[in-house]
Amino acid sequence: MKRTGGFFTPRMLCFVVLFVCANTLAAQGTSFVVITPQSATLLVGESRPFRMVDPNGHLQRNVTWTVSDPDALQANGADELTILAEQRGDFRISAQSKNGSAEATVKVLEGKMPVGTAIWSSGTAEGCKSLQLVQAMPSANGPDTYETSHCPDGNYVTALTADGMQLWRRRIGAAGLAPPARLLPSQMVKRQ
Repeated sequence: MKRTGGFFTPRMLCFVVLFVCANTLAAQGTSFVVITPQSATLLVGESRPFRMVDPNGHLQRNVTWTVSDPDALQANGADELTILAEQRGDFRISAQSKNGSAEATVKVLEGKMPVGTAIWSSGTAEGCKSLQLVQAMPSANGPDTYETSHCPDGNYVTALTADGMQLWRRRIGAAGLAPPARLLPSQMVKRQ
């Protein structure tokens, strides 16, 4: 390797700048993780799993979970948390990993679930807008729903389970990924 003038080569300098910028963003509290599902509505006595994932759906390890009211929500698990709703009310779940922190909301109702109640929401990445939900082809361990969204850097497809857990998220056009079959090109938001 040839030195050019100073201690750092251009390649080394680029690496150092990227490393410093990434650590600065992390130190400023920029979250690179989310809890999935991002919100859930349960009846007293029901349970629901939650995961902390990065923007591409990769499960985070060594997660520390907290619930806003441990008497109302019984929490069990480590990398994947399962809560059991024991009392009605509005609650918060928080998670912390080496890649950041995130929060989700849980609403617990008594009796019957009102017609039209959203039982979960996946949320969207910051700056992104959800465009469409499409039912997936049935399979044993695959996604139940695909969500397409428009973000400042392009359009994305997110695979979700029936209970709102994010399996993966990919940019449309990356590595041959195409939009779900029911999404027509005219429905895609074009970048300005």
